[in-house]
Amino acid sequence: MLTIDGINVAYGKVQVLHDLSLNVKENEIVTIIGSNGAGKTTTLNAIMGALKPTKGKIDFLGKRMDQLDSNKIVASGISIVPEGRRVFPDFSVYENLLTGACVRRMHGTKLAEVENDIKRMYELFPRLKERHSQKAWSLSGGEQQMLAIARSLVSRPKLLLLDEPSLGLAPVLVREVFDIIKTINKDGTTILLVEQNANMALEHSDRAYVIESGKIVVEGPADELRHSEKVKKAYLGG
Repeated sequence: MLTIDGINVAYGKVQVLHDLSLNVKENEIVTIIGSNGAGKTTTLNAIMGALKPTKGKIDFLGKRMDQLDSNKIVASGISIVPEGRRVFPDFSVYENLLTGACVRRMHGTKLAEVENDIKRMYELFPRLKERHSQKAWSLSGGEQQMLAIARSLVSRPKLLLLDEPSLGLAPVLVREVFDIIKTINKDGTTILLVEQNANMALEHSDRAYVIESGKIVVEGPADELRHSEKVKKAYLGG
């Protein structure tokens, strides 16, 4: 579904990704783990078109993506839940969800169809339905994370990118968010996940990549990496 082939990415003169390659197959949950500054978020930004590779290419569903602008990438079926949620604080829950369909609306999707998708989000996230008219700033951190995920799903992505979905959440909410990620995947959305909580991410993923200094250093089935002594020592606190 997604193939990243030997990309280099830089911020100005500082190169962050070095010949990075990975792939995500349809219906998988794939996770990228690594320390702060390793290049995880940079990888997601390159996929979304916010950063352009200076070398290599990114293909999605057989089409080259790395030279397209972000709107066209979203329209192709990729959406991202960025680190820090970035909901619109002065918009209501409902208004935030509507913004998730902006690109679809630009391409002729009728409001009634979007409303049906929002109803589905309220089924998936009952607390958002309860807070339908509340301003996003008044939600708890966990509720804002749910809103950010739901807003991305309203764009009907084939591939959902999640950047640190558990960041700043209490342990009970972390488990809830990962249960939701599993449900989304079972409903047919492929997921590429960046996550500091490596143990939880590996527990819920099919495959995983470990990134260090902008390079993939380990890859394999998530359960295998979970039990790897090297990975446990470096990332799982064991």
